[in-house]
Amino acid sequence: MSKKGMKKKHISDLALAEKAVEALINGNFDADFIPSSSEFMPLFSKLNQMHTQMQGFNSDIENINKAVLQGDMTARIETQNYDGALGKISNAFNYNIDLIACVLSDLSFVMDRVAEGDFSSRVTTIYHGEFDSLKH
Repeated sequence: MSKKGMKKKHISDLALAEKAVEALINGNFDADFIPSSSEFMPLFSKLNQMHTQMQGFNSDIENINKAVLQGDMTARIETQNYDGALGKISNAFNYNIDLIACVLSDLSFVMDRVAEGDFSSRVTTIYHGEFDSLKH
C-alpha cells in the first residue's frame, strides 16, 4: 500500500476512534468499533472493552430500576464485575438501596404494630436527614 493510502487509512481509523470516544461521552454504549488496520487494534480493543463494560453497567442499572419500581428491593449490582469508579458507583448504588429498604422495613414494622393497636412501638435505628424525620 502506498504511503498516501496508508495515511488515509490511519486518518479513517483515527476518525473512527474519535467517533467511539464521542459515543461513550454521549452515553451510546451500543456500537463496537473495528479499525481498518491492525496498527490501531490495541486501541480499538480497549475502546470496545470500555463499550462492553458500560453496556453491562447500564443494563444492570436499568434492571435494578425496573425491579425497584416493581417494589423489589432485593436487586443489586454485582459489584465484582466493576473496578475503579464503576465499582465505587456500584457500591454506593447498592448501599442506597439497602438504606431505603431498611427505612421501609422499620416503618412497616411500626405500622404493623400500630395496626394491631400497639402505639408504643418506635423506630430506633439512627437515620439522618429526611430519613430521620420519618421517625417522628
